[in-house]
Amino acid sequence: MMNGDESRPPPGIPARALREVAAHRAFFPLAMLLAAVEIPVWAMLYRVRPGLAVWHAHEMLFGYALAVVAGFLLARLEWRLLAALTAAWLVARLAVPVGIPVAGGIAAFGFAAGLAAIGSRRFLRAARKGRNRMFAVMLVGMAAGEGLFQAGVSGLVADGEWRGILLMLDLVTLIMLQMGGRVIPAATAGALQRRGIGLPNRVQPRVETALGASMVALILADQAPAMSPLAVIAGSAAALLAGFRLLRWHGWMIWRQSDLFALHIGYGWLVAGLGLRAAAALLPAIPPMAGIHALSIGALGTLTTTMMLRTAGRNSPGQIPSRRIAAVMAMIAVAASLRIVSAFSGSPGAIFAAAGCWTVALLVALSAIFRTQPNRRQRAAYEGRSGVA
Repeated sequence: MMNGDESRPPPGIPARALREVAAHRAFFPLAMLLAAVEIPVWAMLYRVRPGLAVWHAHEMLFGYALAVVAGFLLARLEWRLLAALTAAWLVARLAVPVGIPVAGGIAAFGFAAGLAAIGSRRFLRAARKGRNRMFAVMLVGMAAGEGLFQAGVSGLVADGEWRGILLMLDLVTLIMLQMGGRVIPAATAGALQRRGIGLPNRVQPRVETALGASMVALILADQAPAMSPLAVIAGSAAALLAGFRLLRWHGWMIWRQSDLFALHIGYGWLVAGLGLRAAAALLPAIPPMAGIHALSIGALGTLTTTMMLRTAGRNSPGQIPSRRIAAVMAMIAVAASLRIVSAFSGSPGAIFAAAGCWTVALLVALSAIFRTQPNRRQRAAYEGRSGVA
């Protein structure tokens, strides 16, 4: 039993600190658990149930990726609001497999719309620069993608499922390009500065603006089949601009710092994925799934998992060993490479091997996340001392 003193917050910690929870503490473990379970389930069943491809794509983008976005962008939430969002996310994941698709669709759209409403309101209030308001637009766009998907499932919009999935993939790619373009050069510059080395091209506003414009054009073109030539041009431009931007960050100079170097690798997967998608539209020998999996496994897997591990290690009393991060990133790189190979060859063995590498990587990352989770009083004391949001 707790005595009266134990029920109060530690000295100097406001009571509000115990009523608010960092959103990443709920959504990061859930996202990792979903990704670790969903991929092997799909790999075991995809040959006997080809229709699961739609479910698989939806869960990885609107389930996994959107949960990671929620963990990053929502910061701290009052615990009841966080519980409501988490419940909607869980119902969306569980209702379809147990045979209640209508409830799952409502919950899925409710989660996306709730995230958009909360996140966009915060960005519009706090954003001092116009470009930061882009994140509010992207969150609304993700909710629109979920709505488009559910409209397709309901038969209201022809091909709405794949149009919604493609919209979400493009928006996730855009947010990775934008967020990566802020986090990676800043962290790299800090690491190099501690060694007495400057990074002159840390900020590249013109390249960033051109890259954003290329992605917006790609998003619009992907939603209109008649604009497919524009999609090729915009995708190629985005790949070239992202590659040019990445080279100017001198990632090879921090290769020993595994968590930071992994972010450069993840951004490199963005370049490869955008390039492969553009090439697939011109060359029949290149399957479209090669670029899609370079983006979804290589880029999304590497960048989100690395950032989740970095965030969990920084915002907790414990730390995650860099060798564990390096092992996770290596397994994700193998999984992405094997899945791209399977897109060309159709080899079930490559698919199973890719699923195995991915699952082990996410389970290792999940165990690292759980090791950093403090209890309620430890969290309040730590966050109150350090000012962690």
